[in-house]
Amino acid sequence: MLIKKRKIKVGIIANEFMDENLGRLGGFGWAAKRAAEVFSQSQEFEPIFLTPLPYPDVNRSTGVSNGTRIIFRSGRKYLDMLRLLPERIDILLTIDYRTDYDVVFDCLPMTPIITWVRDPRSPDDIDKMMTLRFPGSNSTDIPGLHRNDSTALSAYVQPNRFFNRRVILASKMHYLIAKHTSTYNMPSSNFVLPNPDVINYEDFRHKPSPHPRVIYLGRLDPIKRPWLFIELARYFPDVEFLMLGRDHFEGNGGWQLENLPENVKMLGHVSGTEKYELCSSAWVLVNTSLHEESPVSVFEALASETPVLSYEDWGDIVKSFGISIGQHTGNGLEGITHLVDGLDQLLSNHNRRQALAKAGHHYVKNEHNNQRFLSNFKNIYDAAYSKLLTREPTVKLRNAIKTGSF
Repeated sequence: MLIKKRKIKVGIIANEFMDENLGRLGGFGWAAKRAAEVFSQSQEFEPIFLTPLPYPDVNRSTGVSNGTRIIFRSGRKYLDMLRLLPERIDILLTIDYRTDYDVVFDCLPMTPIITWVRDPRSPDDIDKMMTLRFPGSNSTDIPGLHRNDSTALSAYVQPNRFFNRRVILASKMHYLIAKHTSTYNMPSSNFVLPNPDVINYEDFRHKPSPHPRVIYLGRLDPIKRPWLFIELARYFPDVEFLMLGRDHFEGNGGWQLENLPENVKMLGHVSGTEKYELCSSAWVLVNTSLHEESPVSVFEALASETPVLSYEDWGDIVKSFGISIGQHTGNGLEGITHLVDGLDQLLSNHNRRQALAKAGHHYVKNEHNNQRFLSNFKNIYDAAYSKLLTREPTVKLRNAIKTGSF
C-alpha cells in the first residue's frame, strides 16, 4: 500500500488578506492571497492563514478567506498553542514583519520563519516618511504615519533563545538586501523570493485607450500623496485621469478633496478583470508616494504594458521602464514641474512609450512569476531545515522535553 506523501504546510502570517471582511486592502494582503493561491495549486505545499487579528466573532476561531483557511488568535497564548498543534505547520511565511506577528511566533516556538521582505523600513526611510505634510499645512498629525521598529525580529534568531529556531530573510527584489541589517538588525541574506504572477498572462491582451489615459492605482492614504495626481491632471485638461483606490480622504485631519478637475474620475476600489482592463488601457501609471517599496501596482502596470512615471524608483525598474523624477519630500509639490515634464515626454513620444511598455511586460513576466516563486521558496525552505537538522537540541530544550515544562 502506497502512503501518500503529506504536503508541506505553510503558515502565512499577515495582518491583511485582501478581504474586505478582515480590514483594509493593500500590498501585504495581495502578497498573502497570491502566495496562498500559488501554494494551493502546487503539488507540494498547502497554505493556511495565521493572523494576529482577534476573532471577528466570539463564536468563531477559524474561517475562510479567499478560499484559504484562516486561524484567528484568541488572546490566550496557551490555548492558541494547543489549537495550532494539530495543524502540523512546517514553516512560517511572514509578509514582511510587524511586531504584532510576535503573538503567532510565540505559539509556534520551534517552527522556522521565512520573512518575505517586501516593505523594509530602514531608519532613513522612516525619517523620510516623517517629513510628510498635507498641502498648505505644517501639521505633523498625519493619519497612518508611525514608526515601525522591525529590529525586534532579530530576537528570534539569537543563539541563546530557548528554542533557537531558524529565521531567514527573503527579499522580493535583490536591491532590498542592502536594507536587511539597518531594518531588522540581522545579517543580510541573499535569498530572493519574487512576486508570483501579477496578472493572468494567458488571458492578457493589451488594449490601450484610443485617447490619452493616465491612472493612479492604490489606496488613497496620505503617505501616497494622491493630491499630486490631482494637481498633475490640471496641467493636462485633454487627458483622462483615473484614480483607482478606496477613498480615505474623509477625516484625514488636514487635507480635503476639493475643486476636482473635470478630467479626473474617482473609481474607488476596483479589482479583478475590470482593474486589469483599465491598467492595460492606460498610457501611463503615475506613482506619487513619499515612500513604498516596489508596489504591486507598478508590477501590474508594467505587466499590462503600461510604463510608469514616479517620484521613487525601486532597483531601477522605473528608470528602465518609465521615468523617475527623483523624490521630493514633504507634500511633494516642489516636484510637480518635473512630474509634468515626465508625463509630457511619455504621452508625446509614442515610440518610446511603446518600447518601454513592451520591455516592462517582458521583465515582469520573466522575473516575477509562479514558477520562480515556487522554485525559490522550496530552496529557502530546504535551507531552513538543513540548518535546523544539523543542530543539536539545546540543554534547555532537552530538559524541557524531559520534564514537560514548556
